Amino acid sequence: MTRRRFRIVFYLAISLFILLSAMPSKKGIDPEFNIYLDAVEEFSNGNLKRIPNINFGRLESGTLGACNSNILYEEILINKNHWTYSSYHDRVILLAHELTHCYKKIIHVNGLMSDGCAYSYMNSHDEGSNCNKRHFKRYINEMQEI
Repeated sequence: MTRRRFRIVFYLAISLFILLSAMPSKKGIDPEFNIYLDAVEEFSNGNLKRIPNINFGRLESGTLGACNSNILYEEILINKNHWTYSSYHDRVILLAHELTHCYKKIIHVNGLMSDGCAYSYMNSHDEGSNCNKRHFKRYINEMQEI
């Protein structure tokens, strides 16, 4: 019986550890994101009913943002270094991109237009500020599907 109790306690401890490690790193939304979230909400025709936690976090090199999602929570992490040097257009597109991952569970829609810019704001690579600014209206129209 003692061995059985030990096994139960052991499994409960492991389960608790897994549950706690799956929780978001920081609750809420960093105030830095508010004006850009307002823009995304406006461009998506008010379709954003729930906003996950959104904060700056550690990401793999070259990753601009990530939607981490499971049955307990959703969290968007943004690369602070990239954000610091990003334009208004870049920031709105990045947040819309990550919110679309969280809401629609869409992976990526890759493809380039003849000018070398991404066909969709859901492209896996950011083609840069010039492309984001040049095609911002196109991407806004696409955001209405969020």
